[in-house]
Amino acid sequence: MKTITEKEAAALEVLKSTGSDVLEAALVAKEALGQCRGRVGRVRQCLALGREELRARERTVSFIGYAE
Repeated sequence: MKTITEKEAAALEVLKSTGSDVLEAALVAKEALGQCRGRVGRVRQCLALGREELRARERTVSFIGYAE
């Protein structure tokens, strides 16, 4: 039977603290690492850029469907 290390237990606690399902949070983290070439610093940069893009889109008013 394999026991988890202190570092692995700490990682689980971090995932639990998100309030999301632990498995879903781990899958999101894995996907982010894969999409951003596996470096934590690059993942953080990708997240920051994505956050900025979402804010910009939320401030943009769309006029599609209003033209008659």
